[in-house]
Amino acid sequence: MALFKTTYLSLLKHLKKMGLACLLLFQGCITDYEGTIGGSSEVLVVGGILTNEFKKQEIFLSRSYSFENLGPRYETEAQVIVTASNGQTYSFYETPKGVYKSLEPFAAQEGLSYQLEITTVTGDAYVSSPMGLPPPTTLESLHAKATTNDQGVSGISILANGSGPANATKFRYDFEENWKIIAPYWSPYDLIVRSEGRTQINLAVVDRETEERVCYGSARPEQVLLTSTSSLSRNEVVNFPLRFISKENYLLQHRYSIGVKQYGLSEETFAYYQTLERLSMASENIFSEDQPGFLQGNITAIADPSEAVAGFFEVSSVSEKRIFVNFEDLFPGEEPPGYIVDCLLSAPGADINAPVGSRVLLNAIYSNLVRYYGVNRGEVPGGSSFLMVSANCGDCTTLGSNIKPNFWVD
Repeated sequence: MALFKTTYLSLLKHLKKMGLACLLLFQGCITDYEGTIGGSSEVLVVGGILTNEFKKQEIFLSRSYSFENLGPRYETEAQVIVTASNGQTYSFYETPKGVYKSLEPFAAQEGLSYQLEITTVTGDAYVSSPMGLPPPTTLESLHAKATTNDQGVSGISILANGSGPANATKFRYDFEENWKIIAPYWSPYDLIVRSEGRTQINLAVVDRETEERVCYGSARPEQVLLTSTSSLSRNEVVNFPLRFISKENYLLQHRYSIGVKQYGLSEETFAYYQTLERLSMASENIFSEDQPGFLQGNITAIADPSEAVAGFFEVSSVSEKRIFVNFEDLFPGEEPPGYIVDCLLSAPGADINAPVGSRVLLNAIYSNLVRYYGVNRGEVPGGSSFLMVSANCGDCTTLGSNIKPNFWVD
């Protein structure tokens, strides 16, 4: 009997890069699922979403893993094909980390259904249910509003407005948020150790070789964001809450952006995500009577239909928008939030009389814990001549990427 831990919150994190939340038997720390699944300790995990965007579509394949393994095993050398109901086939090629991309870009079309076919390197074959493209919906607008949440915390709410035809009533939202980071104690110079001997130390102040002052952070949500308009008189999503950010959150310190995708879902896809949402909420409460079990998606093993296969093959329409938010626009005259950490200057010793391996400054440099800020002119009494600051305060790449996103507008 294999012992697995299934954490549906971990599941949601795993495929955020693909904009997809599908089931993983993922090692976690919350809920135990004890038993065998189809006689195998490595269940096939399938994640895929076809959209009406003209692009190279992606399918993700991996295996669940149990305690004795270090991590998930990506499914390699598989044959992946998507077949449309008009006979058109689309082949996929393997890229790193279990992602298979279509050889050519294509967009899912209304009036057609699509079926995913997978053959593993061992010859095991799997097929999805045929999935049609729901009618397209429109993400009409995004806006940020200064507000106070139910806990009395002041901040901003990101709200979405969307619509669709009468037969498109199921919506899912996914977003990526980005923010500018400016290292408050950045210096154009760096302090390096050229050599260290038993009786001498050779330090040098040099020009920094990479951009480490301005960076950009990013994150994705950890929850499923669903809504339905089927009970409303008009098929419109009005002020759907996507994100609340406290006004004290450093994400708002300089400039914040959020890119949102609105997916129009079929009834089957919506029901899957509803179940996934319920299970992920239950897994966060170890005292819940509704403990998560195994969630079967729409993928079936051809040789043995009773074999458990995790994940879901989704075909959905998508509409997207992005907005930028400046703190002063929503809270004029107020001080923006501070940096993510408190920044303190130090001047650790570089005593050549200390034994090799116990020189505080050198060890901090070797461990990548500090950055050079300037010459100590009494700011730190009794310290060495080098003013240093923690890496987070002097090097933005510890918190984000120094590559400016191509969508970013200052």
